[in-house]
Amino acid sequence: YSHFTAYYPGVNENSVATTLSNGVATFTITGQEDIISAPSATAQGSSSSIPVALTFSHKLSQLQIYIKAANDGAIAAWGNITAVKASSPTVLNLNVSTQALAQHGTPVVTDLSTGESPQALTTSFASFGTILVYPGTLTIKVTSANVTEQIVTISGLSSTTAGHAHRIDLTFTATAINFSATLTDWVTGTAGSGTIE
Repeated sequence: YSHFTAYYPGVNENSVATTLSNGVATFTITGQEDIISAPSATAQGSSSSIPVALTFSHKLSQLQIYIKAANDGAIAAWGNITAVKASSPTVLNLNVSTQALAQHGTPVVTDLSTGESPQALTTSFASFGTILVYPGTLTIKVTSANVTEQIVTISGLSSTTAGHAHRIDLTFTATAINFSATLTDWVTGTAGSGTIE
């Protein structure tokens, strides 16, 4: 009998720092690559070739980011969206035997970005890229040309699940009203007269 197992990315593949030691693959993710693995498959020895079926599964969660402005005032208030990030553990261990993915013994949490170029808001949803994160609690941060980094509360989704793609719709609103005022000089108007008896 022969036992086969597989995972991706391999050692130093796709610029993901990966090591394999004692049956544990260690990855450092950037948010733009997936980790997939297949449990052990067995093949009985033979002099002819034997097909071995490996069934891979996604170990990370995919965040599909969509952005829009609630109205023209929001477009002016926010300007171009410059970054959308998700906080995630980035150093991960995959036990090749059990297929369990876990945070490294010394956790490293990083804000992972979609990597997209600045994008103008419109009043219709538009894709702003994807982020692949370690499954669990979700924290999203946004930055724009006119507003510093803000943490966003995501309704209906407090944590992510391995192997699931989660669509995140971000609607930007104008939360402050900026007033400006000018005072013009008095202008002499038309004169009038009246008689009182």
